[in-house]
Amino acid sequence: MEALNDDGVNIIGVWGMGGVGKTTLVNEVGRKAKESKLFDKVLNVVVSQNQNIEKIQDRVAESLNLILDKKSEVGKAEQLWVRLQNEKSILIIIDDLWKKLDLKAVGIPIGEHHKGCKILLTTRSQKEETMKISGASFEGMKSLKVLDLNDIMASLSQDTFEFLTNLRTLYLKYCYLKTYNISSLGKLKKLEILSFCGSDIEMTVFNCKKLKYVFSPMLARTLPQLHSLRIKKCEDLEQIIDTTSSSEYPDLQSISFPTLHVIIIERCNNLKYAFPVSIVHDVPQLGAISISCASKLEQVFGCEDKADAKDHDQGQERVELPRLTHVILEKLPSLRSFSSVDYQFIFPSSIWWEVDDCPQMTITPSLVHHRGDIQDRR
Repeated sequence: MEALNDDGVNIIGVWGMGGVGKTTLVNEVGRKAKESKLFDKVLNVVVSQNQNIEKIQDRVAESLNLILDKKSEVGKAEQLWVRLQNEKSILIIIDDLWKKLDLKAVGIPIGEHHKGCKILLTTRSQKEETMKISGASFEGMKSLKVLDLNDIMASLSQDTFEFLTNLRTLYLKYCYLKTYNISSLGKLKKLEILSFCGSDIEMTVFNCKKLKYVFSPMLARTLPQLHSLRIKKCEDLEQIIDTTSSSEYPDLQSISFPTLHVIIIERCNNLKYAFPVSIVHDVPQLGAISISCASKLEQVFGCEDKADAKDHDQGQERVELPRLTHVILEKLPSLRSFSSVDYQFIFPSSIWWEVDDCPQMTITPSLVHHRGDIQDRR
């Protein structure tokens, strides 16, 4: 009911498998909306699996006691559009939606076309972006510490989490995040655990001052869609991937980021290395690395356990990063080397290196091999 009163929300979705009570819930909401005279009209339209625009138009018209004298789908949409705009406030309940519905094609004006029109829908589909979650959804829940939004194909607004100032853990697995600016999560000052398992994203983590790590090993393995990763102003960040918990998963498969193209790290002063050296073979599309203003960073690819380095004492291991074209390392006073173990990196001949204010950085022969151009301003 709070969401219905929020002027910034025009579509509210209820998701769940068949038989869990979605229809009962929205009908009760509709009944209360009528009783409280929250809307001038409340319409109820059942869609069902075989979605047909003209049938939906006929059901909306029937609820409005409107005769549609136009024969075409477009003509009916125009009639409904005009009729619905005449209602100052109206709630349309769309029940049993199986796939994304083009409201404009039906003739339902919302948003800037009719700010008094709201849609309340039910769906059992988790494959469509059918609902929007705004900050009003969590108003009054300031004490909430754990939020699980797994498998909800919802559109998040930039104010979605603004009231959750005490949130410690946030799960956004398999969510629709393509249009969401994840940098707004930086407002969650107490956030410690953040999961994007299975979500298609370009990820920016900004100003999460209490965050210790971004991914657990298990979650890192489930991000094949991750294209770019930017982490900025996370002062307590110790590891991007929590390697300290890897011993808990003896059968853990190799961590891989097959589509990761860009890594940008800025002002993370507790970070000693960007990624564990064990994943260096599993970033085949890596094209650019930029790390700056990280006072404790010692290596780009490092190891937590010294025993890991001993595994390679028998000789150099060749590593190819065929797509890497840019490496920028700036203001890293503790940076000693690109990797903590003796790898021979094979880079494209056209790679561009920029090393600035990294006084301890050693340009080893293995790095110079196929190094391209290096601008060293140490």
